[in-house]
Amino acid sequence: MGETLKTPFNQVVPLREVDSVEIISLIDNSVDFLSTIEREEAQREGTRQATSIKGKIVEFLWHLKKEAYSQKTIDVYSKRLLQLAENCDISDPEKVKEYIANKETWNNSTRILTVAAYKTFADFAGIPFKPPRYQPQEKIPFVPTEKEIDVLIAGCSSKKATLLQLLKETGM
Repeated sequence: MGETLKTPFNQVVPLREVDSVEIISLIDNSVDFLSTIEREEAQREGTRQATSIKGKIVEFLWHLKKEAYSQKTIDVYSKRLLQLAENCDISDPEKVKEYIANKETWNNSTRILTVAAYKTFADFAGIPFKPPRYQPQEKIPFVPTEKEIDVLIAGCSSKKATLLQLLKETGM
């Protein structure tokens, strides 16, 4: 039991016997420490990937600006691409298709716009992408009831009310 160990710094450390519980505890602590390091490295790597993806999106938006796309188009594409980047891996077209298809709160027009934004981005980034085909949904036009028209006419000035009354009575 009185053994000692000499360290590289000429320190003498007494050695003692340890039981199996202490060994298991040391192993568990080592495993926990290593898994913490691995998690931190994965988070840093994920941050690097997110940064590179967002950098690629910024580069793409600058490309659109240089190609004279309207500011409204750039804004909409930016919003759609950032939403995709936050919710799926935009470097994988199948994951993007899956995300768009499973987004239940979107109507087909929103899906079409998102697919167009991603298609343009994929072409720019050299990502092969075969876009899914969505058909816009037909919307039924709003037709006010006669009572709603009467309320509208009553709330207008006499000049506008006369014109609206004429339109109502002639069916225009």
